[in-house]
Amino acid sequence: MTYSYKFHQILSIKEHEKEAVLVEYNKSIENFEIVGKKLYELLKQKEERQAGQSEKITRGSSIEDIQKYQRFMLKIDQDINNLQQLVAEARAQMQAKEKLLLEANIEMKKYERMKEIDYENFVMTNKCNENKLMNEISVQQFLRTRVNTE
Repeated sequence: MTYSYKFHQILSIKEHEKEAVLVEYNKSIENFEIVGKKLYELLKQKEERQAGQSEKITRGSSIEDIQKYQRFMLKIDQDINNLQQLVAEARAQMQAKEKLLLEANIEMKKYERMKEIDYENFVMTNKCNENKLMNEISVQQFLRTRVNTE
């Protein structure tokens, strides 16, 4: 007798759902990394520009250069704020996808565990049936030998 799991199709669907959620989760991680890297680069650029500006101020610079620097710093601060919001959104999305992945994983594990239990029951039932059959054969052989000896 061959083993056939009654919820095989459901388990297969759950595996596919888990894989789909895993792909979405990996995309959200990638998006988070991209936005985070952009923010890092912008912060690095701001820091370098500030260091360069302090050097210029000590040497002396024109009012026009200082105004350009201030406009640049305002623009870069706005960009940093926007990117910080995007990073926060990407992090929230990544965490939401991680939660979905965890739920899908738990659901799949439930069905895998049910399959293990079902298979163990199948094996035990087969052993019991086999033992019953062996007992019947033994009884029949005993009766034959008894009838033949009498």
